[in-house]
Amino acid sequence: MKKRCRLLVKTLQPVLLQDQIQRLIEFQRRDYCTDDVALFDLILEHAKAQQRFFNQSKDSATATTKQPTARPSKEVTTRISSGRSQPVTPRAPKAATPPTEGCLFCKGLHWLRECPTASVEQRRAALEKFKEEKQQQRVGPIRSKALPDTGVDCTILPSSVLRTLEEAVSPDVNVIRLSRPVTVILADGSTKTCSEEVKLDLQLTTAAGVVHVRQVPCLVLDSEDDELLLGRDTLSSLGIDVNDMLAQLAGSALLATEEDEFPVGYELFVEGATGGSMLGNAAVKDMMDAAVQNGFPAERQGEIEEILATRNEVW
Repeated sequence: MKKRCRLLVKTLQPVLLQDQIQRLIEFQRRDYCTDDVALFDLILEHAKAQQRFFNQSKDSATATTKQPTARPSKEVTTRISSGRSQPVTPRAPKAATPPTEGCLFCKGLHWLRECPTASVEQRRAALEKFKEEKQQQRVGPIRSKALPDTGVDCTILPSSVLRTLEEAVSPDVNVIRLSRPVTVILADGSTKTCSEEVKLDLQLTTAAGVVHVRQVPCLVLDSEDDELLLGRDTLSSLGIDVNDMLAQLAGSALLATEEDEFPVGYELFVEGATGGSMLGNAAVKDMMDAAVQNGFPAERQGEIEEILATRNEVW
């Protein structure tokens, strides 16, 4: 009987009804596990209740979605005896749906042209900024290699990468002419002068994920290379100090290989002539004198000294 009731509950559909019946049997109607007739009546009762609730929900959803069709207004043009018609009252224009992201100026639930706080100049500036952001999203990032461990003080951008960037982005990148050119020393010892600077938004792809760095000042170097040299100033802003990391690694290696010059218990031993360690002569003499005073035979003092010299592990 239990197997029959268990099979009946297991094959119930839908799952909601099955869970409800199983919960009732487990916590309230445990006697129904052995009475298949009573179990059938319980299933039928709850199935009818769920079907009734489903029909009511379906009818209410249909009633809310169905909207009555608009009937033509009776106040349309009416004719009078003279053959002329009365003017029709114009309908009010339908309000436009507000943008999902809000106003471009105050983020309110209205369009920019309807903003009550923005002036004409502010509306124009907000619209231009919005167009520039859309343009940058259409262009997308320019991919280039970045070297983070070169040891340069500031970020260096080759002129070839700058030209590629200017060709891809419209309007052109804002290149700043330096009032005081900067002289840089290359790896081969030669020097070059950088007279231009540009601020870029960098997107660095690392093993831990993507890092976004905004408004990074980059010196423009006349070069045909395609590698961006990340400076220590940019890395420091991200909390990365290569020199500090190398110092920590070198320090840990030195500590691992360093031998203790003064091991534990060194002060108790002195280096003997044979290479072994023995107690200091003064300490041995004091001990032997104390032993003789306490009754140790003085003629056997030499034997004790020989034993101490041959058995260093005693000390």
